[in-house]
Amino acid sequence: MTGLQATVSVAKLALARARRGRLAWITAAVLLAPAGLAAAIGSRDRAWDATLEALTLLVAVVPALWLAPALAEEIEDDMVSYLWSRPIPRWSVVAGKWLAFAPSVAAGLAIATVAAHWAALGAIASAQLPAAVAAVAVGAVAAAGAAAGVGSIAPRHPTTVAIAYLALVDLIIGQIPFAIQQLSVTHHVRTIAHATTAATAGASAVRAVAIAAAWLAIAAFRAARAEPGDRR
Repeated sequence: MTGLQATVSVAKLALARARRGRLAWITAAVLLAPAGLAAAIGSRDRAWDATLEALTLLVAVVPALWLAPALAEEIEDDMVSYLWSRPIPRWSVVAGKWLAFAPSVAAGLAIATVAAHWAALGAIASAQLPAAVAAVAVGAVAAAGAAAGVGSIAPRHPTTVAIAYLALVDLIIGQIPFAIQQLSVTHHVRTIAHATTAATAGASAVRAVAIAAAWLAIAAFRAARAEPGDRR
């Protein structure tokens, strides 16, 4: 089995597991929060800005719920013994989980953005909406990679550590007015959402994808070294 075939197989298995779990319903409920917030604020002058901040926070949290346990749960379930005995590349476990969940999370956040925009401004057609949708979609893909990487480093409590990193450390780094802010996923979400030119948005999207690639490389490296009982 090639690496690509193994990745696709892992992705299919991950999606099949997800359909039997409750996390999808919990995520759907969480994604309704920005629209509810916008409706509660009422004032159109303030609602959209506040909603964008709420969406940025969800970009930091929702991907972590799905991707942080990408490797850790296989070890917890002792699946790693079975997987490692198969002739598949170890990195395909992480890549398959990312392939299964990153696009779905990005799509969910994009839909949540459209709903929140309507709740905030009472309209779908707006110059602000495409940039906001692009921002949360790119951010979700990048955050999914970061969550997988962080989760692989802290396999005992992957989701908690990943959420703490993305929703706290990443947000703080993104506020620092120096070059280090380029390492922040949430910084790029804000940059794309408020970009005045396509070049600015595109450059920020490329940097966000690079962050995801770096974290996924770390997760793949950790997968190569993972053994049964690592979480015990």
